[in-house]
Amino acid sequence: MTKLITIRWLLLLSAIVWCSQAVLNQPNEMKLQNNGYTDVLIAINNVIPEDGNIIHRLKEVFTEASEELYSATKNRAFFKEIKILIPKTWSKKEEYLLAGTETFERANIRVDLSNPRVRPDTPYVSTKDGCGYPGDFMHLTPDYLVKMHHAVLNWGPYSKTILHEWGHLRWGVFDEYSSPGYPRFYMASTGGIKPTQCSAKIPGNPRKIVNGLPWTCRMNHSSGIYEETCHFNVYHFINEATGSYMCYQYLAEVTDFCHSDPDGDPLSYHNREAPNVHNAMCQHQSTWDVMNKHRDFASGANPPRAVDSTQPSFIMLQESEPRRVLVLDMSATMEALEAVGHPQGGRILLVTAGQEDGDPRIRDVMPDLRRKKVIVDTIAYGRDADPLLQSLAQETGGDSFFSGIHDSAALDSAFTATFGAMLEGRPTPFPVTNVLLSEDKTVSGKQTYTTRVYVDSSVGENTFFFVSWLNGRRPMVTLETPLGRMITEDDPMYDVTSESITIEIQGTATPGKWSFSVTNSDSDDQDITIIVTSNGKEPIQVTAQISDELLNYSSSQPSALRIFATIEKGFSPIIGAVVKVNIEKPPHGEVEEVTLMDNGAGADFLKNDGTYSRYFFNVTADGRYGVSVRVDNSQGDAKYVIMSIARGRGALVDSDNNTEYADESNVQRREQLEQLEQFQRITTGGVFEVQGVPSGGVPSQDILPPSRVRDLKVVEVSYAKATVTLRWTAPGDDFDHGGPAQYVDIRYSRHFDELADDFQGSASVNSSQVLLGSLTSKPEFGSMQTVVILVPDRGPNVTFVFTVRMCDEVDNCGDPSNIVAANLEYIPADPTNEFPWHIVLPVLITIGVWAAIFVISCMFGKCKNRTKSTQPSADNNVV
Repeated sequence: MTKLITIRWLLLLSAIVWCSQAVLNQPNEMKLQNNGYTDVLIAINNVIPEDGNIIHRLKEVFTEASEELYSATKNRAFFKEIKILIPKTWSKKEEYLLAGTETFERANIRVDLSNPRVRPDTPYVSTKDGCGYPGDFMHLTPDYLVKMHHAVLNWGPYSKTILHEWGHLRWGVFDEYSSPGYPRFYMASTGGIKPTQCSAKIPGNPRKIVNGLPWTCRMNHSSGIYEETCHFNVYHFINEATGSYMCYQYLAEVTDFCHSDPDGDPLSYHNREAPNVHNAMCQHQSTWDVMNKHRDFASGANPPRAVDSTQPSFIMLQESEPRRVLVLDMSATMEALEAVGHPQGGRILLVTAGQEDGDPRIRDVMPDLRRKKVIVDTIAYGRDADPLLQSLAQETGGDSFFSGIHDSAALDSAFTATFGAMLEGRPTPFPVTNVLLSEDKTVSGKQTYTTRVYVDSSVGENTFFFVSWLNGRRPMVTLETPLGRMITEDDPMYDVTSESITIEIQGTATPGKWSFSVTNSDSDDQDITIIVTSNGKEPIQVTAQISDELLNYSSSQPSALRIFATIEKGFSPIIGAVVKVNIEKPPHGEVEEVTLMDNGAGADFLKNDGTYSRYFFNVTADGRYGVSVRVDNSQGDAKYVIMSIARGRGALVDSDNNTEYADESNVQRREQLEQLEQFQRITTGGVFEVQGVPSGGVPSQDILPPSRVRDLKVVEVSYAKATVTLRWTAPGDDFDHGGPAQYVDIRYSRHFDELADDFQGSASVNSSQVLLGSLTSKPEFGSMQTVVILVPDRGPNVTFVFTVRMCDEVDNCGDPSNIVAANLEYIPADPTNEFPWHIVLPVLITIGVWAAIFVISCMFGKCKNRTKSTQPSADNNVV
C-alpha cells in the first residue's frame, strides 16, 4: 500500500513542477587531452533574438583566443573542439545537429543579456569558490561579441580578454589589479608607494580625475597611502612589461601570466606584495604556480607540443523540444523515451528504492545512454537504493538526489530538475515554479499541527497547497489567507482525492503570511507531507550545490565538503536571509542542521555576494548523505542588491580610453540596497557519498584548525601614536564551525619576503603591544576582530608588514593570512582644497604668453597705422 501511495504521490509531484526550474546542473565537464581542450560548451540564451552574426563572431573570437591560449601556456593548451548550442527558438539549419546532454544551464560559456550589476557588456566569470577551484560559467553579451570597436576600446583585444576570463573559469586564479575591498596602492616594504598590479614593471603615474580634470593624488595620513579616489594611469606607449593577463589584459605587450621563476622573464615576475584578491586568496602564489597545480598541467601533464594548427573545430547543436520521462523500472528506460520520439536529448528521472535485482543492470545500459546522449537524473529513495545511481547520473550529465525519511524536498527538487529543465533557469516569459514549503511531520492522535508560509510578490501565480498522508483517515485541513479569509473543505478551491488534499488559489495569491493547520482525525499518529508551490515570471530563486560527490575520510588529512546556496532575483543577489541546510546522515537518518553564511570567511568566498556557504565535516558513517536547503526571510531582514556602477567584476576596463571610469564625479562606490518582503524557499543540494569512515566511528580528538583568514586589512595607521590598526573576519574553532578560535598569532617584519618565507622566525606581537582588542579574545565566527598594535619604530621609510593566523585550544593553527603593509612615516593632515596647479599653471602661463604676444602685436600694428595717417599724402601737394 505504501509503495502504491508513494508512486501516486511521485506522479502528482511531476504534474506540480512540470514548469519549474533546474536546481543543480553541475557545469559541463571540459577535458584537456594531448594539449587540446574538447567538450567546451558555449550556449546562447533563448531570449536572445536570432542573429547569425553572433555565431560568426563566436567562431572568430575563440579562434583568436585559441592561438593566444597556446602561446600564453607555452604550447601546452589550445581549444581543439567547441560546441555551440543554438536556441530552439532560432531557425533550424542543416548543419545544426540535435543537442543531447548539452543545456544552457550547464554551459561553460553563456551568451546572455547584459548583467545590470556590472558595466554594460563586461565579460565576467561567475564564481563562488576559492583558489584553484573553477568558476561556474563565463558570461558574454551579444553586443560584446558583435560591436567590435566598442569591445576593443573598453577591454582590449578579444583574445586577451577571453584568456583573462579563462583563467578564472578553468584554473581558479583571480584578478591581480585592485578591486572593491582591495587598495589601488600600497607601501612597498622596500620603500615607496606602488600600484596594486602584476607585474610591478608596468609604468604609469597616480592621478585623480574630477569633472574631467586631473588632480594631484594626496597622501592619506590615516591609511599611509594615497587617498581612495586616486587611480593608477598606465603608460601604454612605453610599457614593456609582459605580465599579466590577470591584470591589464588590454595592454598590447601583455603575453604572459605572472610567474615566480627567478630565472624567468623579469617583465612578468610575480608581484606577491600587491594587495589584490589573487594574492589574498592564493596565499601570494603566482598565477602560474596555481595553474601548474591544476590537473591540466600538474606533474608535467600536457607538456609543450608543436601543433599544426590551433584552429578549433566547431560543432553546431540546437535544442529540441524537451522530452521527459519518469521511470520506476530500469528495464523500461530507453523504451519509454523512444515512445515519445528519438531518445537523443531526452531526460529520464529514475526512481528506485532497492538494489539491482535483474537485467538490464546500470552498467549494461550506461553505454547506450551515453551514445544516445540521454540525461538521467536519479533518486535514491531510501538507504537501500543502489550506490551506482550516482555514477549513472554523473556519467550522463544528470543530477543525483537522495530522499530519506526526513526529506521530501529532495523529491520536489528532483522533479524540478528533470521536468523543469525545459526552462533551464533563464529569463523567460513563462511562469517558473518555486517550492515555498516542504515538510514531513508526524501528527499525534486528535492533535493539530499548525505552520505558516510567506507568499511574496515575486510569485503568487498558480499557487498550490498540498497535503498527503500515508495512514489513517483523511485529516482536516484549514488555510487562512493574509486577509483573514478561512478556506475549508466547503470552499470550491478545496479538492480531495483518496490520500491527498489540494487547495488551488485562484488568480494571484495575496502576498503575506498564509497560516496552515492539519488536524489528525484518528487516535493514532499520522504521517503527513505538506508542500506549497507558486509561480512567478522573475521570482526570488535559490540554487544549491555541493563541492564533491564523494568524500574519502582520512583522520590524518581531514577533508570537508563545501555547501553553497545562491539566492538571486534576476541577476541581483539577495543578502541578509537565513539559510539553513539539513543533512540527513547514515546509518539511521539522523539530521544535522548547518547555517550557511555570506560573510566572506571560511568556505564563503566573497561577503555579501548572495552566495551562502559553509564547510561540513561531521560525518558519522559510510553511505549516502542527503542535503536540503531552506531559506527563510520571515524576519524581513533580507535585501536586494542593486549595483549603482560596474566595479570589481569581470575584465578590467581600459581607463585610458574611458576617462569616465576614473572620473570620481561619475563613480558611486556604494551599492544600493532595497528591503525585501518576507519570503521562503526550499531546494536540495543533492547527495554525496562518504567512504572510509572507521567502523567504530570518527575519532573524537580535535584535529581541525580554524580557517585561514583571507581579509586582513590595515584600517588605520598613526604616526603620532606609533600604532597600526588591523581588522579581519574571525573564523571558527574548526574551519568555520564550533566555538570561537582560542587565540590569534600576529607576526610582523620590516621586510615582506622575510615574513612570507619564515612565519615562525618573524617577530610576534605580544600582549603588551596590543592597546585595543586582545590576542586571546574569542569573537564569534563571522564577526569582525580589531586590534590596535604599538609598533617599535616610525619615521621616514619605516614600513611594517603583518600577517595573522588563528589557533584553537589544542594549538591546531590555520595557515597564515594575507600579508598587509603599514606606512609609519609622517604625513600631514589632508589639505582642505588642493587645486592641480602643477597641471593648470603651465597652461595659464602658456595662455598668458600668447595673450601678451597678441596684445603687443595689436599695439605694434596700431602704432604703424597711426604713423601712416600723420604723413601728408600726394594729393595734398597738388595746386
